[in-house]
Amino acid sequence: MAGLAWRTELGDRLTHAWAQIRHGGGQVHVLLGDAGIGKSTTLSWLADHIGSAARVITCRGGELGTPMSAVIEIASLLKVSTSLDWCSSDPDPMRGADVLCSALEKSSDVALLIDDIHDADPSSRTALNLALRRAVLSRVLVVVTGRRVRPTSAFAEGFRVHELHGLPPGDAMEMLSGATDAAIHPSVARRLVEEACGNPLALSELPQALTRDQLLGVRPLPQEIPLAGNLAAVFTHQLPPPDSAARELLDRVAVSADGSWVAIADTLANGRLTLRHPLLRNAVLGGMTEQRRRELNMELRRTHRCPTNSGWLIVPRV
Repeated sequence: MAGLAWRTELGDRLTHAWAQIRHGGGQVHVLLGDAGIGKSTTLSWLADHIGSAARVITCRGGELGTPMSAVIEIASLLKVSTSLDWCSSDPDPMRGADVLCSALEKSSDVALLIDDIHDADPSSRTALNLALRRAVLSRVLVVVTGRRVRPTSAFAEGFRVHELHGLPPGDAMEMLSGATDAAIHPSVARRLVEEACGNPLALSELPQALTRDQLLGVRPLPQEIPLAGNLAAVFTHQLPPPDSAARELLDRVAVSADGSWVAIADTLANGRLTLRHPLLRNAVLGGMTEQRRRELNMELRRTHRCPTNSGWLIVPRV
């Protein structure tokens, strides 16, 4: 069970839930965990296990995201034929909930896998929450992931919730050892495992943030271990220089309502730039000013909306 060897019980629960939909047992599951703990990895593993029946969406944009952008993407994945014409200045979550509720009830043998619900635009999060509570799910499995923040906790209330915790000490030590070819002194390894709190991303990246002398215990570790408190910093050093063409592209991808944050790539696939990890987006956004983010969001809104007689028709890109 690649990527889930230490979460066999959770993997079994989710695969069992998928098997149940064939008997009319549709369910909603919410996976809660800190950044880098493995939520996206779990969802990716489940998508691979399910195959072509899986419909995957990664939420992005947050408070600055285009209103209803996540709802529109979900509706597109569920092949909703209804025209989606919410006015962006006054989105209607109730109407979005109606559309999604109908789509979910008409879908069959589908797994809707939604990553990073905390990063959905607020109107989409409200609409999806209402739809999932109202819909009579029979042959649909819905799995949603999110960080332990207030919006996610409010969204998850009443659904089947699974808390994702860090690796146990033994597995954490094994992962740390496999993250580098350099030797690590046992006392240093114990300190790093303690600082990482079992977080897989921290364990895999911490050795690269320290010198060989620090890993061997020849030189003392810094008073504050790099990355332990800010995992987005893992990717900060990978970013192109500000004002470069590559950084301009990353800035636009980071605020775009269209893209995937699964794995780093040097090329475009299906018209999308694919990024290595959700926290890479955090690193890019962290390097922007608030004004820059707003300017790019306004530009994207102008680019991907067209006026209609009833207001704005928000057109999803495929």
